[in-house]
Amino acid sequence: MFFSAHHNHHFKAYSFEHIFMIGVLLAGLAVIFVYRLFFRRHEDAFIRTALLLLIAFEAGYHSWLIWDHSWKLSTSLPLELCDINMYICILLLYTKRFLLFEILYFNGIGGELQAILTPALSFSFPHFRFFHFFFVHSIVIWSIAFFVFVKQYPVYVRSIWKAYVFLHIAAGVAFIVNKLTGGNYMFLVHKPRSQSLLDLLGPYPWYLLSLEGVTIVIFFLLWLPFRRRERIM
Repeated sequence: MFFSAHHNHHFKAYSFEHIFMIGVLLAGLAVIFVYRLFFRRHEDAFIRTALLLLIAFEAGYHSWLIWDHSWKLSTSLPLELCDINMYICILLLYTKRFLLFEILYFNGIGGELQAILTPALSFSFPHFRFFHFFFVHSIVIWSIAFFVFVKQYPVYVRSIWKAYVFLHIAAGVAFIVNKLTGGNYMFLVHKPRSQSLLDLLGPYPWYLLSLEGVTIVIFFLLWLPFRRRERIM
């Protein structure tokens, strides 16, 4: 059942399992904020644990896809925004480079929260894919919180444009790969079958244009809590 290839447990949005995992995400954020001084003294342990979990979950996921004969160029390449965020998160944890943080802060929070609140997910609890999906997305958000509250990395308004440019470079790569493989990476070809924010943005291709404005608004909202600090600095 844990690695079953059959969809015996269809994921249902806002079921008990879904709400529980949202609660786990929020609890983790609260712990990082409240005990930020503790994490500051033990930051290497947090970084090692987060790196190990991300790598283990991702390796396990691709191993399962191969074992299930489900690995395909059109669906399994790490070209979804959340996949890209995860790999950037791994690099950030390993290198601590500020540029990676700038990109991940905006694309990571926006992308991972959207995924957790409106999951494009087939398998429910207790399948491995369920745990992989929610814990990988949560670890990325927890890592961002770690660099904000524990490492105290600043968030600048100019970082919005760096993240925005990177997002479009990634989308350009995904667009080319979609053409070559018949895939739908970053939902550039059609909307996900599950409910999502895109349902509110009109039909194809207009939702892609609407998403440009929504992205900028979300990025600026994510910067607002740091506006006063940037003025002081």
